[in-house]
Amino acid sequence: MSVSLICWVASLVILIPIALGGLFGGMRKGAFRSGVKMGAVILSVIISLIITICLRGVLADILSNILQNNVLPETMQGQDAIVDLVSQIAAAVALLIAFGLIFIIIRLLMLIPQKLIEKVLPQKPLFASHTVLGRLLWSGSGALCGVLASLLFFSVLAMPITGIVTRGGDAVGRITGVLAEENVGEATEYADEISEYTETVTNAPLFSVPDFFTGKTVFEPLTTISTEFGSINLTKEMNTITDSLCQALPAALHVSESGTLEKEDALQLSKAVETISRSDFMLAVGTWGAGYAGEQMEKNSKPEPSVSKQALNEELASILTDMTPDALAADLQTLGDLAQVLAESPILKMLAEDNQNPNPADLTDRKTMREAFGILYDNDHTKSLLIPLINLGTEFIFKSIGADPVYSDADIASLSEEQILEEADRLCSVADNISTFTKSMEGDDKKLADYEMVSAGKALDSLKDSVLFGNQYKDVVMAVTSAGGSNQNSALIESLGDAIVESESAEKLMNSAQNVVIMSDALEDTTAKGRENEKLVSSLDVLLNDTSPKDADALSGIASEHFLDNRENLDDDTKQQILDDSMKALTAVCAEGAEDVEAEADAVQAFRDITDSKSDNVFEEVSEEKTVDTFLSSKLAMEMLKNLNQDNRDYGVREKLTDENKANISAALENSSADEAKKLIVGQFFGVN
Repeated sequence: MSVSLICWVASLVILIPIALGGLFGGMRKGAFRSGVKMGAVILSVIISLIITICLRGVLADILSNILQNNVLPETMQGQDAIVDLVSQIAAAVALLIAFGLIFIIIRLLMLIPQKLIEKVLPQKPLFASHTVLGRLLWSGSGALCGVLASLLFFSVLAMPITGIVTRGGDAVGRITGVLAEENVGEATEYADEISEYTETVTNAPLFSVPDFFTGKTVFEPLTTISTEFGSINLTKEMNTITDSLCQALPAALHVSESGTLEKEDALQLSKAVETISRSDFMLAVGTWGAGYAGEQMEKNSKPEPSVSKQALNEELASILTDMTPDALAADLQTLGDLAQVLAESPILKMLAEDNQNPNPADLTDRKTMREAFGILYDNDHTKSLLIPLINLGTEFIFKSIGADPVYSDADIASLSEEQILEEADRLCSVADNISTFTKSMEGDDKKLADYEMVSAGKALDSLKDSVLFGNQYKDVVMAVTSAGGSNQNSALIESLGDAIVESESAEKLMNSAQNVVIMSDALEDTTAKGRENEKLVSSLDVLLNDTSPKDADALSGIASEHFLDNRENLDDDTKQQILDDSMKALTAVCAEGAEDVEAEADAVQAFRDITDSKSDNVFEEVSEEKTVDTFLSSKLAMEMLKNLNQDNRDYGVREKLTDENKANISAALENSSADEAKKLIVGQFFGVN
């Protein structure tokens, strides 16, 4: 026998006798007395409802005291709001079940005034005794009142069961349907049966008729409670929670299976969060849960190895402790919006995992970062999380290069949304450049010339004007340069700290420093020399035409023998002196720049050859005439020779010159059309004047 047939048979067996009893009783009594009976039943319902609601408050107080004093663990003591909520719900359920008994008692008591009234009423009015139509109207009115009174009486007694079944059945059917669509376990196999069962039962007259009479008039008032969080309608809450579950389940199941949050999942979860934020009950429970969680976080707080995570936890605990239903609704909306923005983003994974090898590239999505920052900033309750979250992101960046993190101490209340969005762009730019710099340092065989030092400089320049880190710019620079200098090939980077702080452009300074290294390495190349050496030419172009005198002077002060390690025939003092003299000349020349960089490359190469010659003949690599012409056409060479002449230093070149060398030099100077002052400087350096 099918469920549908059973429900209909039961409906007919129960409802028809009740209706017929009311029908014949009403016809016998007539309209007046049947009307009084129906009025007595309605009045009994109203009085019972008032008494039950009053008793619910008393019972809720009793249950609350019992829970507080005898049931709840010590950790839950003092949680008056949630205890009141639980007590109100328990009292509502208990008195919902007991409502039938209260109604019967009131109905029995109402029989006394009912009978008294019936006695004073006339048996029939005159028109009902003398005409057929009058008798029919009189009997029909009585029958109608009798049927309605009988059905109402039955509906009140059946109300707890019919109310729960009709509402719960709908929720079960909908959730089972969603699970079936997602192919979850046995739900798929029995979904149709469950759906048919719940629909049949809830639509059967045995349940639908009583719910028609008492659903909104009795059941819902009895299941609407007043709490510290406001009035809560349990029927409405069940529908809202069911809606939210049906929206969230597909996405939650997909995330559980795939381990990733995709855009469609995030959109569904966002809708579910928006729906649940309309639930007064869930907001009440959530507000209490958030406050309790915040108190426990503060009470059981343990130091985190990460300073930023510690600050984030403390701020989160404060937010949870101060939670209100309105704030929770706004926070849930913020959470849903963030889920959509961060879907498929590595940022979620970064926040969830305690990654010991963070990748700054995870923080380079500008659109995602701007939207996430904007969402958090727009919610006054979550705005305070921004600084700890930004510090967490920059901590990852610092750790990626092995640096000690620097944390912002900015006050979020003093920053505008526009400034926060600019900081989001800035953070992405820093992360992007640090990621490039970090990757360039990977590998033990990497040389300093291979490092993307310009990227590190760009990252530092980005932070110079930061409203979050600008006041700590020096600390940031020192942290980055000390980390960059931890590699054995990177001693220069560590020495750049103070110079970067004072420089107008860290990018240009880092670029110049790296090109000093590139120039030094290029001079070791024996396959291409002077203007034929592309690396030498390009590095000199940067040093002479894109380096400020201030930066060049700074490089001169921090340069080390690292750049001349391969010049084994020179002692350490001489190598350092040559480097100092070279950088001093560079400082003077770069103020004006050099148009003929190739000529400068030839001069640098020639100077290197004659000062580093391992034989007694310093012109073994280059002729006297070519050397003279090269020096005369080079700004850099002329500046360096002038400085050397003032100190009467020649790095041992003169003592290696033969008479033939000197004669050739003199002839080259004589034949040159260069300025006499320049020829005098060159001649003085070689000692031929």
